[in-house]
Amino acid sequence: MHGYVPDLTPLYENATLSIAPLHAGGGTRLKILESIARRVPVVSTTLGAYGIPLFEEHGLFRRDGVRAFADACIELLLNKGHEAQSSTLSGREIIQRKFDWKQIQDAVTQLAISYQ
Repeated sequence: MHGYVPDLTPLYENATLSIAPLHAGGGTRLKILESIARRVPVVSTTLGAYGIPLFEEHGLFRRDGVRAFADACIELLLNKGHEAQSSTLSGREIIQRKFDWKQIQDAVTQLAISYQ
């Protein structure tokens, strides 16, 4: 546990993977997007990654059930961490294209204009 961290960069630079073991809740899981944007693969539950248009080839591994989730984490830590980190490059490109603040601002502006 690190408590409040003013800059996550050093933690992401040393991370092999990130996890999002969520079983309840709503909204966009920004930490998943942030992890992949920083080229750190993510293991998440299906619910945890709901609505995120990324898959294993982008560095997002969806696993449900305690055993499947743990197995994916262990496999990435032992065998595929580097390979999965390489796969995050395409995920990062998608995040930059679809989730960039400028893209979001343009989409919201167009939505507001269409309701006038």
